[in-house]
This record gives sequence, structure tokens and C-alpha cells, in this order.
Amino acid sequence: PKDPVTGIAFDSANAALYIATGGHTIEKCFISTDCDNTSDWAVVYDTVSVSFWSLVYDPNTLAFYAGDENGNIRRCATSTGCDSGATDWKIVLNTDYLQVTNIVALTSTPGYSITEKALYANIIESVFGNASLVYRCEISTGCDVSTEWVISFNGVSTSDQIWSLAIDVENGVIYGAASDSMGSVGGELWRCDIKNTSCNAMVDWSTVYNIANTNFVAPVIVNGILYIGEDTAGFGGLYIDRCELSTGCDNELDFSRYSITGSGSNIYSI
Repeated sequence: PKDPVTGIAFDSANAALYIATGGHTIEKCFISTDCDNTSDWAVVYDTVSVSFWSLVYDPNTLAFYAGDENGNIRRCATSTGCDSGATDWKIVLNTDYLQVTNIVALTSTPGYSITEKALYANIIESVFGNASLVYRCEISTGCDVSTEWVISFNGVSTSDQIWSLAIDVENGVIYGAASDSMGSVGGELWRCDIKNTSCNAMVDWSTVYNIANTNFVAPVIVNGILYIGEDTAGFGGLYIDRCELSTGCDNELDFSRYSITGSGSNIYSI
């Protein structure tokens, strides 16, 4: 693919790899080809003008969900082959916001009090502008019509903007790397206990970690550790924050901040 890759997902049932790009395409490759040559990849959807920002596969609904730059989420059931453009990739949620920066899937609920598996999609109003919304859809509904997607997090009134989400399935927590774009807080980490609350309302979310003069943008969980990449927005420096999940990551004392050697002021991927 010649355009920036903004999302990657794997259909394990059909052994196919999919990517979403900033150049308005979704492309597909069967891993039997090794996917190491341009000819292995086929464009299965080209919007012509609308760029994609996110992509996730849900093994429960056997479907892909792709978020674009206009606040839309498209769904494709893998039973269709997902290779016939808009015929297969249908819009299931249309909002008035901008980029669907990421979509995460809670595909299992081990030992949870609340057992509903769900998709969470983060949609921002503008790049470090005003606010974001997180939409939630219970997988049991099929997530194929807009009424099944409900607002879980609403940062509009307080100017809180989540940039990206990460799920700790083992401990039942969802994290949102964010910024307080209109206040003095700067980078902020939102946390929600999906194990006991479902995270289906704003009251379920709380901030647990804040740093001034930066934006939290890239959360990832690896080997029991939560890492957060920062965008210091002109203040300078490269920083990563770290928290051991065994601490609960629910208090600022659980986190450590590290300066990374290099040029630039942002870490958007870890």
C-alpha cells in the first residue's frame, strides 16, 4: 500500500489481513501469500475521497468495523467476502463529528460481573480542538444499525477529548488517552471499570492521571504494563508514561513518566 496505514485487523476465520488507509481505501490480503508483495494486496473498498482512521475485527459478530474522517462507522460481515466496496461496507453509524480515531472490541468478559461484550468507538470533534464522544455497542445486538450505538463518554460540556482507547481485558478496565483542550490540565487519562459498570454512561468514567502542557494520545497494553505516548504540542520533548496494571492504574502515584531520546514532540504509536 502506498498510503499511510491507519488500521490493521485480522480475520482469523478466513485467514485474511485487512488494512485501512489514509488514502481512502481498505485493502485485503490472504496470509497464504505471505502478504509481502504489492500484488498480494487487493483494494476491496475505495471511497474515492473519504480517508479511514481506524479498523477492528470482531470475532463474535464476524464483522469488520471501519471508522472514517467524517465520523462514520462502516460495517462489513465477513460472510460477504468484504470485497465489493460499498455493497459490503455499509454505514451503521453516522455522527456530526470528525475522525473516528479508534475502535476497540471487548470480545471476552472473564470473571466479570457485567458480561456484555461490546465495541467502543472514539470520535473527536477536531484535532486537539474541543471534545470527543465514545460510542458503545453491545455485540449481542449485531451493531448493524445506528440505534444500537449509544454514547458512553461525552466530553463536550467539559472540553475533554479522548484521542485513543485501550482495553485491559484481564482486569476489566478501559483507558482513554486524552487532553483537556480548554483547561489547564493538559494530558489526562480516563479510566472506566467495564468489569462492574459496562461503561455505558459518563458517570462510569473518571480521570486518574494528569500532566500539564501535553496531550496523551497513544495508550497500549503490553505484558501487564500500560504505556502512554504523549504529544507535547510544541512544549518540546518526547515522553512515555508507564503503569503496571497490577497496581490498578487508578491513582497518579501508580504512573511514571520517562523522557525518550530523539527529535520531535510526539509519540503516536507504541
